[in-house]
Amino acid sequence: VTRVHRENLAKLAKQFSNKAKDSLRRVRSNAVNQVKKVKEGHSEDTIRLIEKQIQQMADNFAADIDKQLASKTKELLG
Repeated sequence: VTRVHRENLAKLAKQFSNKAKDSLRRVRSNAVNQVKKVKEGHSEDTIRLIEKQIQQMADNFAADIDKQLASKTKELLG
């Protein structure tokens, strides 16, 4: 496999990671919207805590995506 081909594969991996992050943002946004819709009967503190947990989970997944991209890029480009 030539260097140019490996660089193209690395670019492709970057594109896939960006698509994964976009999907993650959509899922996070939908989850927060659902929480806001059902806030009747629940305290503001509970709603904020759930939103914070959703954001923390999204941040963890985004960090995992970044780690996997860095690992794959390093593997491809040496």
